[in-house]
Amino acid sequence: MSIQLPGISGKTCVKVIKIRHHYQGQVESPRGPVQFNWSDGSVTTMDSKSDLTVVVTDQPWIDPYAEVTGDARDRLEEEVGLWMPTPVDREDPLHAVVGRVASAIEAISDSAGLLIGAIVRFGDVQVSARIADLDDWDLDVTVERAGGTERL
Repeated sequence: MSIQLPGISGKTCVKVIKIRHHYQGQVESPRGPVQFNWSDGSVTTMDSKSDLTVVVTDQPWIDPYAEVTGDARDRLEEEVGLWMPTPVDREDPLHAVVGRVASAIEAISDSAGLLIGAIVRFGDVQVSARIADLDDWDLDVTVERAGGTERL
């Protein structure tokens, strides 16, 4: 099964953004959505849904609390936590795809045919995002290269 996203093949990645849940000033988990920004200004975002499936879209990640500002936003972060986007730095394994050209995107499906993950290929480097387990529906993201696999 393949995911049909217009024009992903041949696009150059200029930035990767990880979206992580912050609670009381700390990153709660290394798992979460990932967004690829392409040189033509488009994006590809991979995120999990509460039904334990994955969505891959050409829309940027949207902060559900973007309109909440100031003290109210600070309270939300302290009480329930907030998802926050952060561009990856050079030390992050995901940085390996910045400057590379995407060659393909492939679906990972379960036995019922539901989308539970996706793989974005960049030549000899690939990024895999999939549901980690049934108790935690955040995305588990790995970077695979000739030298091995790095889990984020």
